[in-house]
Amino acid sequence: MKTINENINLKAITLQLNIACNYKCIMCNRYDDLTKNQNLEINQVLRIIEEAESMGIEKIILTGGEPLVYPWIDKVISKIKELDLSITLTTNGLLLNEEIIKTLEGNNCLYVISIHASNKKLNDNIRRVESDFNKMIDNIKLIKESAIHNKNIKIVTAIVIMDENKKDFKKISSMLYSLGISNEETDL
Repeated sequence: MKTINENINLKAITLQLNIACNYKCIMCNRYDDLTKNQNLEINQVLRIIEEAESMGIEKIILTGGEPLVYPWIDKVISKIKELDLSITLTTNGLLLNEEIIKTLEGNNCLYVISIHASNKKLNDNIRRVESDFNKMIDNIKLIKESAIHNKNIKIVTAIVIMDENKKDFKKISSMLYSLGISNEETDL
């Protein structure tokens, strides 16, 4: 008799580390739960990653809320690197920094950055918090710079089109193009 993992040929798993986020986006259905500080236990996450690797999983997809507010994100990234797995990091991009980007350079890494506006004012209206829009843009530039030296680094953007930003879509596309992100690298 075959066991379950003999019948399944999974290549990736998604870990929703938390529901916490540094934003309160108007389109996010998790916003009401954000006051509940729910995180997966770090020991459970590390065990899942180890078991996934032993089953032949090649990629770990990290989501949240915002995975970079997960208290043990550094341990999660270290475990993924230790096991030489690919990583997809779904993030709003604000909390990225040079250290995180440098750490992920050694792995196949796909950044999925959600961006919904071409300017700070609209971004803040959609995110419902005062944000550092320029820092988010600078972080995208850091990733693109890292990708020049490391072909294993990729970046795509995710845009939620809604009434608030539909008139801004062409400006968003132009801004992303100026950052070196083509339409083929954008999910709507």
